[in-house]
Amino acid sequence: MKSFDQIKKYIFVLPAFLLLVGILMGIQYLNATPALSDESSQTEYVDDYCVTFSAPSGFYDDDFSLTLSAPDGFSIYYTLDGSLPDETSEHYTAPLAVTNVSSPEKKYANQTIFSVDGNNVSGDVPDQAYIVRAVGINDAGVSTDVVTETYFVGYDGFYDGYSVVSLITDPSNLFDSKTGIYVLGDSYYESGNELDANFMQTGSDWERPVHIDYFDMDKTYAFSQEGGIRINGNSSRGDSRKSLRLYARKKYDGNSLFTYPIFSNNIYPNSVILRRGTFINQFLPSLVADRNMGTQDYVPCVVFIDGEYWGIYYMIERYDTDYLAGHYQVDDDNVTILKDGELFSGSAYSLEDYRQLLAYMDANDLSISENYDTVCSQLDIQSYIDYYATQIYINNFDFSESKNQVMWRSDSTDAANPYADGKWRFSLMDVDLSLTSFGGVENYATNSFSDTESAVVIQTEETMFKSLLANASFRQQFVTTFLDLENQNFSYATVRAAMDTCLGYIDDPDMMDAYFANRPAYINDSLAETFSLTGTLVPVTLSVNDASMGEILLNTITPDLSSGSWSGNYYTDYPVTVTAKPMDGYRLKEWLINGEHITDPSTSVTLPESGADIQAVFEPLS
Repeated sequence: MKSFDQIKKYIFVLPAFLLLVGILMGIQYLNATPALSDESSQTEYVDDYCVTFSAPSGFYDDDFSLTLSAPDGFSIYYTLDGSLPDETSEHYTAPLAVTNVSSPEKKYANQTIFSVDGNNVSGDVPDQAYIVRAVGINDAGVSTDVVTETYFVGYDGFYDGYSVVSLITDPSNLFDSKTGIYVLGDSYYESGNELDANFMQTGSDWERPVHIDYFDMDKTYAFSQEGGIRINGNSSRGDSRKSLRLYARKKYDGNSLFTYPIFSNNIYPNSVILRRGTFINQFLPSLVADRNMGTQDYVPCVVFIDGEYWGIYYMIERYDTDYLAGHYQVDDDNVTILKDGELFSGSAYSLEDYRQLLAYMDANDLSISENYDTVCSQLDIQSYIDYYATQIYINNFDFSESKNQVMWRSDSTDAANPYADGKWRFSLMDVDLSLTSFGGVENYATNSFSDTESAVVIQTEETMFKSLLANASFRQQFVTTFLDLENQNFSYATVRAAMDTCLGYIDDPDMMDAYFANRPAYINDSLAETFSLTGTLVPVTLSVNDASMGEILLNTITPDLSSGSWSGNYYTDYPVTVTAKPMDGYRLKEWLINGEHITDPSTSVTLPESGADIQAVFEPLS
């Protein structure tokens, strides 16, 4: 044991040490409260040892003077080009004139080193932001952390319907030929092979620090945070306008999550994707967000990099363990994610389990109930069907078991959580190549079960679909689910209503309108051919005596009956199942099914050639 004389020196040194740490850590105002309602409420200061700005990041109608302040003994140095300030930067001596600096002349976006074809990302959009990065340095060489702000001046009505993301990082992090993650780079110039380009490299060695300023669609300054940035995607990395990935990490500012609920689900993510591309990749998954598969929420946004306009992007959720924990309440330390049939995160044992499942499905006849039950114990069949039926309906020919497919499972079980059961489930991603024409026919007329490259691979070369087709129970569940999706999620009325809320984002609304208006007439024949259906497609009409008393679950959907009734088409080969869902204080009195009275809460209805008229009659409990 140490004597007091041995330890007392630490007692006297500790306060001075803590004071020094406080000086080193002191910086800008704190901006950690989510969703602040006005700009003025966002200027909260950590302590006296920081550089402060007289105005926060934001949108301003007119030019203004910006005053910077620092504690006594600290001189301020600043930059306006995104580079990190130090004692060699501009010395602040007078207020800065913040103005609209938009110009077609751009230092970064006009470069031609982002892709093999030499294209830049600028286009003809001159928009630029005024960015300031400042640091305080005293005579002892002690520096505050860097403070960064983004200002947009004179942008009335600026990009209505879009959030704005300002990414600021030292330009060398993106554009340096040796260390820049966005450019071709020295290795490419030496080999001539695009795979050697800087932007094709992955992993933590190719993550760079970035400052993020985020403005909501109403241009409210939502949050500011330090984070990490990487290039995202596969082949799209070779394009001049690249998708990006942003991370919240403790090593940057002490936060392991973003400090603002960016998406409508109010989950605080730890990473997000800024995806360039068409709106279809966001719109189509939104139509099936209620199904038993993962989908990525999104926010349309305009991205600026180091003050320069970089283009229209979509900020989307990223499929990772935090996504699964947030959406399904599973233990993020005990989940495995597979992408394209390979381990993305989690347990190598789980990957081996998946491969053994494929081998089992390939080697065993799944028409035998015991074999099929074995598969169902490891695979969420409804999730699988929702995923594949969606891909077929939207005619996505850019997916397979080894392409653009995400699967996951909880490696621990929890009887109280239906998602923590050890079964594999599916998530939808990368549907850009949907609704496209194939084989010289109209896109909506394509037989996506057999006439696309993906369909051929899935039915002839891969294990799951071709093996599952042998089972009668699977075929019935697939057909009824497919028609549920067609009648509800992909019905023309549903899609048209969704389109009307976001017409400004859709590249070709006439094409999309025609696709969903005409798709059923063609794909239903393909469905019948693939599943050897011999029955007739007939209408099923649902109604309730009072929509305030209850709803009806039809197979896997709960149609909206508030307008009185609902109708969809189903093949007579298989029955439909209806289940009463009374509201609190009510109960099912009876079903009226083609005039027949039935009192079972859930019943299977065999469809006659004339169709079925089904009414649920609810009544008060007392």
